[in-house]
Amino acid sequence: MVVTSKIVTPQDQTQISFAHASSSFCVATKRGKGKVLSRRSASQDQNLPVLHLTSSGQEDIDQGESDRYPRPRFASRLKSAWVACKGLDEVASLHQAHALMRAGSPVKLKKTPLVVKLCQWSLDHLSKQMGQEASWEVLCSLQKHNAFIDTATGKNIFGSYYHVREPQTQKLLMTFGEYAQCAKQWTSKKVMFKNTIMKANGQQQIPSPLPHLASDFKQELHDHISWEWLQALQKLARFGSVGTVSLQSAGCDALCPAQYQTHERLLAQVTGSQRLLLIPADCAFNGMYPYPVHHPYDGYTMVDLEHPDLAQWPKNADVKGLCCILKPGDVVYLPAYWFVHAQHLEESNISLLFHMGAGMRARPAACAPLQLSRHLEARVADLEGVSNVRHWLRLIGQATLTLGSCIAWLL
Repeated sequence: MVVTSKIVTPQDQTQISFAHASSSFCVATKRGKGKVLSRRSASQDQNLPVLHLTSSGQEDIDQGESDRYPRPRFASRLKSAWVACKGLDEVASLHQAHALMRAGSPVKLKKTPLVVKLCQWSLDHLSKQMGQEASWEVLCSLQKHNAFIDTATGKNIFGSYYHVREPQTQKLLMTFGEYAQCAKQWTSKKVMFKNTIMKANGQQQIPSPLPHLASDFKQELHDHISWEWLQALQKLARFGSVGTVSLQSAGCDALCPAQYQTHERLLAQVTGSQRLLLIPADCAFNGMYPYPVHHPYDGYTMVDLEHPDLAQWPKNADVKGLCCILKPGDVVYLPAYWFVHAQHLEESNISLLFHMGAGMRARPAACAPLQLSRHLEARVADLEGVSNVRHWLRLIGQATLTLGSCIAWLL
């Protein structure tokens, strides 16, 4: 019997150790050849442990971000930090939230009692409660856009200076039941519900539901919204009275592009989730490029924040905003003149928007340029016409028209 030996090379040693580490390999010991053979039905990379990494950091997870949500529909550079998040379980945290509101800074309140009793709402439930006769304006967008711009119908008049022939978002008239059916079944188009359901009359503290709503639904709005908690917040944060309450509903990944309002609001999430990007008012003329006052898209930015064109809008490169994730029960304070870029994250998302009065708080200085610009545009348009607004505002901005020159001309 002759005994032969085989020198094991470093390459063979690596293969042997790799075979013991993986179940994809087996050692053939027939007749003592000592060769390491791989299974023909499996590749070397199969069944190896894979390390899964998440794109959300720990801070993002703490703020409510999740990998199951659609990707943010805005450029990543626009997010600089998270909106201040305060709970109701600590007195110091509540005082900080009230101070931020009085200073005109956005803040998120977690798990508030404002709409907690409405968390059982669904499209089917609202279809029964809101009646099958009343018609509502429903925003409609192509599926490839899934973005909803609420065009000002009164400003989009044929023959006007800023007439938009084919708005990106159409408006349809339908009952809430028809809207719910379209939201579930339509594939090539997407719809969004955004209408006022309560309105204050005079100085009443609690707004009244619209007359054509079902009586059971009116009672539900009166009993299941925590008006006592809201009135206490109004007093501590020095808000004015609630003017109107709007109901909003949209599907997954629906986008409401960045828009500002001239009044303050409280957004309460009832069901589903939202991702908000809040951009300060002082960025209005430093990168956000708002539409003119008389344009049908008044209040919106001309910049596509999802794919910003810095060659056309160069100042947008310096814009930074705050991000916020809303879940059922959360309430966020939206200051006046701040741009709000809202993205709905689940299949069914329902929220209530409370439009607040100014109250006893002074407007922050950062709001002054945009507020003054709106007044100037409206005044110049009344005197010189909409087509001449840009010319006169340019003269004022270049300081070529001063009070001294006006007095000299009169003399």
